[in-house]
Amino acid sequence: MIMDNDRKFLNMLGLCRKAGKLCLGHDAVMDSIARKKAYLVLLSSDSSKRLQRETTITIEKSGKDICVLFTAFTMKEIGLAVGKISAVLAVTDKNFASRLTELSGRNSINDDKIQST
Repeated sequence: MIMDNDRKFLNMLGLCRKAGKLCLGHDAVMDSIARKKAYLVLLSSDSSKRLQRETTITIEKSGKDICVLFTAFTMKEIGLAVGKISAVLAVTDKNFASRLTELSGRNSINDDKIQST
């Protein structure tokens, strides 16, 4: 059963998508990181180790301090919230990124760069 904060997190992801501030999928996320537009990167619980490693390397190369959250949600659960199944997502709006970070249990997007939820 999904807890209240989990439901709020998924609903906020859906709003972020509707606002056009969410990049979905490998290529779109890597592009948003390279262009330094991403504030927060989310990885599903069933994302591959290779994708996790590649995402981390791309973030390090970008030189921007981007927070990465390893969520407890599967690709399917994320897909139900945003309308597209994806293992990696990037939030390109600072306010959405801050709110999603809060809902994940973190205080701000300036905490440690990589966090599991």
